[in-house]
Amino acid sequence: MRTRVPYDFKTDEDGVLRSANDDFWAGQYRAVASGRVGILEEEYVQNASRWHRLTSDTIDTVRAALAPPRSPGRVALWPDLASDTSAVLDALPTEGLIEAVWQDSDGQAEKASG
Repeated sequence: MRTRVPYDFKTDEDGVLRSANDDFWAGQYRAVASGRVGILEEEYVQNASRWHRLTSDTIDTVRAALAPPRSPGRVALWPDLASDTSAVLDALPTEGLIEAVWQDSDGQAEKASG
C-alpha cells in the first residue's frame, strides 16, 4: 500500500494514494498489531528513502518523526522483516537483481540492492 501526506505529490505509479491523516494512522496501528505491516519506507525526495521498523512500541515515534515540517513526500508500507536470516539467504536467486532490507544492531533499517 502506498500513501501520501497532505501535500500535493504527483506520481506515475499505480497504487492507493491518500493523505497520511489520523484515519491512515489508525489503520496502521491495526495493521501493525495484526502483523500485516512491519516496515514503513519514507521517500522524502525522489529515489531517496529512509526505512523504519514499525512495532507497537515504535509506531508513535515514527509517526512523530514524519510530522511537518519533515513530512515525507510518500510512504510505502511493507510486511515485517523475516527473523530467519539463513532461510532468507538460502532462498535468494543466484542470478538477477536483489533488493534487501535489513535491520542493523542499532535498530536502523536499511535497503541494499545488488
